[in-house]
Amino acid sequence: MQTDSTPSSPVPTVCFRSSEWAKVMGLLLMAWGALLGLYFPTAFSLVETWSHSNTYGHGFLILPMSGYLIWRERHRLAALIPKANSWALLLLGGSAGAWFLGRVASVIVVQQLAWVTMVAVMVWALTGTKVTKVLFFPLVFLFFAVPVGEDLIPPLQDFTAFFTVKALQLSGIPVFWEGRYLTTPSGRWHVAEACAGVGYLISGATLGVFFAWIVYRSWVRRVIFVLAAVLVLILANGMRAYGITLFGYLVDHELAAGVDHLLGGWAFFSVVMFLLFWVGLAKREPDSFYFEGKVNTPSAGRAVFPSQGECLHESIQRKTFVRMAMTAGCGVGVVAFAPLWVMVLSPSPQTSLGLSPFSLAVSSPWHALSDYTGNWTPHFEGANTVLTRTYTNGDRQVHLFLAVYTQQQQGRELVSQNNTLIGGNQWVLVTENSRETLVENFPLTVREMHLRSVVASRLVWSWYWLGGHRTSNAYIAKLLQTTAYFWGEATAGAIIALAADYRFSSEEAVNVLEDFLQHTSFLQATNSSQKM
Repeated sequence: MQTDSTPSSPVPTVCFRSSEWAKVMGLLLMAWGALLGLYFPTAFSLVETWSHSNTYGHGFLILPMSGYLIWRERHRLAALIPKANSWALLLLGGSAGAWFLGRVASVIVVQQLAWVTMVAVMVWALTGTKVTKVLFFPLVFLFFAVPVGEDLIPPLQDFTAFFTVKALQLSGIPVFWEGRYLTTPSGRWHVAEACAGVGYLISGATLGVFFAWIVYRSWVRRVIFVLAAVLVLILANGMRAYGITLFGYLVDHELAAGVDHLLGGWAFFSVVMFLLFWVGLAKREPDSFYFEGKVNTPSAGRAVFPSQGECLHESIQRKTFVRMAMTAGCGVGVVAFAPLWVMVLSPSPQTSLGLSPFSLAVSSPWHALSDYTGNWTPHFEGANTVLTRTYTNGDRQVHLFLAVYTQQQQGRELVSQNNTLIGGNQWVLVTENSRETLVENFPLTVREMHLRSVVASRLVWSWYWLGGHRTSNAYIAKLLQTTAYFWGEATAGAIIALAADYRFSSEEAVNVLEDFLQHTSFLQATNSSQKM
């Protein structure tokens, strides 16, 4: 009995020709071009934010980084045949609807997230589920291009102040801590927004996710590395602030305060990331193969790619390509309704208001001064009317700021990150919280801010007015604006802010503001004898 010693021929792998992939990419690029044209203001807002923000400058790197991640999967993609998936059109429609809601509520980040979702889902629609599974992470990575995370600034400021104080106390250095202000024997420090380290955190988290994906195969190691990177970056920023304060105490306060903290911070950030990557590489799996994507992984643990001789090339069928083209056309049609509806079909309802959407009636013993003496002018971009006024009652004073938006649109929004109640460079925010009070005998939670300048301490209460509703919650204000739009009501609104100074305790200002509100009415009519 004889055995055949001739080695068996390897089973060829079906591979998709690069020329066929070029056809698919052509369709995809045309669909993306349509998305760019239909939503150009949204796409441009991304680039504009990257250009003008130190926090989000890394956004320019996201597209090439995602492209590299796709390139790593080229061998796996070569073994797949793209097929259109019509179910993705539902998600495209949902994304367009989310963009429309963001547009109505003037929430630019919702519009940006929805647009990036459309870009990613268009890949699923044209190439199908199998291809999208391979490209899932590179497509998800695109969301790091969206500028989110500024809500982390206040808690990061508070943590940095807390960390610095505790580190100074452990070092035996006396420190007086008040909100985001620290006072040592060498001088006074303010934990400003730039000291929060949110830019380092967002950029570091982005790099950490990218590094973990290409270095590790285990999801557990990936998650642990990213969480460790976030924790280390937060602690490192606290160490940076502590180091600056310690240098000011031991050497020279003026010298430490005059150092370019931003430039030094990024240099420190680079060192921290280098150490993280160095440790991360040392902890990778022994058989980790992180330079290329894998088609399959035999027991030996090495990635195996089909060579040209092992490929059974297949061309795209005509009906498959036609279906892709039809899906691309339907996808563009589905996402086109939202911007067209905004521009043509459903213009935002307008309203004509006078000086304000209500009248402010103040009764004795409070009365308005002829001149505003507040030395405090908050900035609300695009407001149609801005009013400042000072009211007095003996030696008590309350300063009013009112900004009215008769109509809201992009760049003219009542609730926007570009708006601020701090009111000039001479004022800094110490702390902020919320407080229950009475406005026209109705309970209202107001936003409470503690401001400080060189010569004064000031307490500010504020809330929004939209369509007869009052709230200090920015999210509820956006919801009220959106609801008014769909009910065909006016989307006009206003921000109302009252401020009072105090010497020793903020309760002094609380008593003044509460007394002022007891003698104040906010009316829709303008028939009061003493108004604003």
